[in-house]
Amino acid sequence: MFRLQFILLLGLLCWSSCGTSQSFIKDGKKKNKEYFQKAAKEASSNDYNKAISYCDKILKKDPENVDALLRKGSYLNSQKKYSEAENSFAKAIKLAPDYNSLSYYMLGLTQYHQDKFGVAKTNFKIFLDSGKGRKNQVEKATLLMGISEFSEVALNNPVPFNPERLPESINTPDHEYLPALTADGSQMIYTSRVNRSEDIFISTITNNTFSKGIHPPFLEMPTGTGAHCISPDGKTIIFTSCQDRLSFGSCDLYYIYYKNGKWSMPNNMGKIINSAAWDSQPSLSGDGNTLYFSSKRRGGYGDSDIWSSTKDKNGKWTIPINLGEAINTPGKDESPFIHPDDQTLYFRTNGRKGMGDFDIFYSRKQKNIWTTGVNIGYPINTDANDGALFVTLDGTKAYYTSDKYSLENDIEPNLDIYSFDLYPEARPQPTTYVTGIIIDGITNKKIPATISINNGSTVKKFTTDNSGTFTITLPAYKDYAFQVTKPDYLLYSNRIELKEISNALNPDTLTVVLFPVPKKEVTDTPKVYNQAIVLENVLFETGSANLLPESDFEIATLLKILNDHPEMIVRIDGHTDNVGSKEDNLQLSESRAKSVYRRLIELGVSNTQRLSYKGYGESVSIASNDTPEGRKQNRRTEFIIIEKK
Repeated sequence: MFRLQFILLLGLLCWSSCGTSQSFIKDGKKKNKEYFQKAAKEASSNDYNKAISYCDKILKKDPENVDALLRKGSYLNSQKKYSEAENSFAKAIKLAPDYNSLSYYMLGLTQYHQDKFGVAKTNFKIFLDSGKGRKNQVEKATLLMGISEFSEVALNNPVPFNPERLPESINTPDHEYLPALTADGSQMIYTSRVNRSEDIFISTITNNTFSKGIHPPFLEMPTGTGAHCISPDGKTIIFTSCQDRLSFGSCDLYYIYYKNGKWSMPNNMGKIINSAAWDSQPSLSGDGNTLYFSSKRRGGYGDSDIWSSTKDKNGKWTIPINLGEAINTPGKDESPFIHPDDQTLYFRTNGRKGMGDFDIFYSRKQKNIWTTGVNIGYPINTDANDGALFVTLDGTKAYYTSDKYSLENDIEPNLDIYSFDLYPEARPQPTTYVTGIIIDGITNKKIPATISINNGSTVKKFTTDNSGTFTITLPAYKDYAFQVTKPDYLLYSNRIELKEISNALNPDTLTVVLFPVPKKEVTDTPKVYNQAIVLENVLFETGSANLLPESDFEIATLLKILNDHPEMIVRIDGHTDNVGSKEDNLQLSESRAKSVYRRLIELGVSNTQRLSYKGYGESVSIASNDTPEGRKQNRRTEFIIIEKK
């Protein structure tokens, strides 16, 4: 199995240089020195069998020759014959416990390779407690002891894991890695590397069947493409290209976007995002407003760190910030993936205790602070090269990259893409997506607009392209105030309630109709008057006219429309269902309309003569009062535009 590469060389550095001042050989017999020199010569040519044969010549006459046992153990270790090497080192230590402290390191190393983490940890500690050894040896022993400590516990507490290698339409004899799916699960984008050339491929997914990946021409770059992400709506791809003539550093981030039925040319993300160093492996948040990526720029904690940048109010990327020591380490911290819940970050690192080499970790955002990374566990993490995790919207399935297939089948090492069911403790919040289209209520043409989502604590904004279509990811099991606005248009209001798990699997689809603000001076355009616009997010206490605090989100939007159009005359209308007496319902509806009227005045509407209110009780129903759903629709507050006489 794949292990840290420096480990494979250490044994030779310790004992295979016979005849030099660094040799630990203390046997002064002339014949034995000759054998040791011949053994070292054969080992330098990687002929370990012959090297071992010279050690055996010594051991045949002197079975307790410690030098020969240590040398033989080193050569067996280089051949990955770890059990035999362990026996040789253990025998030498038994014969001479204080002969050479480095022998404990080598014994621990052979045990580590056999997953005997408990005894390996003990022997690494003996070596470290001796206070001897070169700096690099001490550092490596410390790292391996930490891995052994973690691995001993992890192997005894495995997490559920049953990976499935994706089909040959995706995985080839070359390297495939960095899988990413669109929100609707219809496409997977991934990187394939042939020799040293990387390119991005896209596969279409139909009924869980992956089509053969193709490299699209719109992602063509002279220096290749890779290390990418795709926005939930599939309309923006951010990727990495290296050594391009337009780059700011060794590798830079680029983007393309889909507009008016075609993809743009690749664009460098600019010097705010890209540095003079390596910048790569992007991941875009569900709302498209935060970019996470790995970089070797100055100001980090180690070799490569994970950074983030957010868009300002003008849609420009801000100076990236380091995610801090809860995520980053003195080692390599790479392959960030921010789930569309915007609260769960997956990444890989070799700077924390794990199973060896890169391990996958995850962190949760709590009160806008990332928690310390948690190892996702064994056997998801192994001593193989694991990483680049992607988790689906509902949080139940993950995709990742590993070289385990080639290792298990003893073929040339290569990376492949796998999928597996993610165990519950490591899952993000289940997330769904809402798709829709925005049209002009007069012309029925598609129009761009701004979408605002309010979950009661935060407001997120999305801007559509000219097609007016949108795909928005939202954590499930929550209610959201949903608004669509556009300059010189009236408000569209809705309330999205995601209470069932089916909503995390079957997206809501909306048709948003926006009506233009009527203007008298525009004579050739139809004008909309007395068009009722429901304020779905104006909410009241049950059976009362008292506004709930979350209503201000909606009322403030209506206020802006009024102030932007000082000529507009508006009436607030209140309606109820048929529960209770007609008289009570009429009074309640008028009181509620009056509450909104008063709140608009409190918030600062200009010229109160433009405002009025009226209650209709149960007299104007828009749905049947025979069902809870119908009665809910009938309980509403609206506003209409009144034509000025």
